[in-house]
Amino acid sequence: MSKETIYKYLREGGLSHNGACAMMGNMYCESLLKSDNVQDGFGYTDDAYTYQVDKKIITKAKFVSDAIGYGLCQWTYWSRKEELWNRTVGQGESVSDEYIQCLFCIVELKRDYSNLYTYLCGDCDLYTATSRICKEFERPAINNVDARYAKAKEYANDLKDSGSSSGSVPAPQPPQSTDSVEITVRVLRKGDMGRDVFMMQTGLSDMGIECGIPDGDFGKLTEAGVNDLRESVGLPMDGTVDADVWQILFQ
Repeated sequence: MSKETIYKYLREGGLSHNGACAMMGNMYCESLLKSDNVQDGFGYTDDAYTYQVDKKIITKAKFVSDAIGYGLCQWTYWSRKEELWNRTVGQGESVSDEYIQCLFCIVELKRDYSNLYTYLCGDCDLYTATSRICKEFERPAINNVDARYAKAKEYANDLKDSGSSSGSVPAPQPPQSTDSVEITVRVLRKGDMGRDVFMMQTGLSDMGIECGIPDGDFGKLTEAGVNDLRESVGLPMDGTVDADVWQILFQ
């Protein structure tokens, strides 16, 4: 994954230019911006650990409890690793999936660090943002804020013309369709996660239906938005995104 792609995903999650670059400065010092990065000192290469987790040679229970930092943010604590597993391997994806890891980062910020998330979405100071991410979100053993800030400044300069000035970039548009389009994506419901959930949420937002910030996580706000859409077209309000709803979103 390139720094431009990570930047894009973080901006889509609502972070401002400085907020995204501050997060990337922290990510670099955690993982070198490598989503398959495994913490040194445990006898694994990045490829070997990722392969064994993906193939469930390293079981979910072992992955959750081994206290080995992994991924862009070097998730280590058991509950965070459990959610990472659920969002990736548990959904048939690689634990190293960069896109899902970026979504997970945004989900954690919004849900568990709401004050920090709000700050990172605004016109924040780059050093303060970097320091707050380090101390509140990452909480590393070594408080190396200056090194993280140096990378954040580098990204802020390199990516200064990327994204939009409003704090978020336009989300990807759903695929264009024709009258004969055949929807083959899965039926979605509350609790599902993944790229297709993100695409569905983006479609709802594009239609002016409130469902929260697209984050790939089908929660209560998304369910409410789905039901608003279903009610508006005379479909039962069962909270599911079935072929009928996909067809409406793709039109």
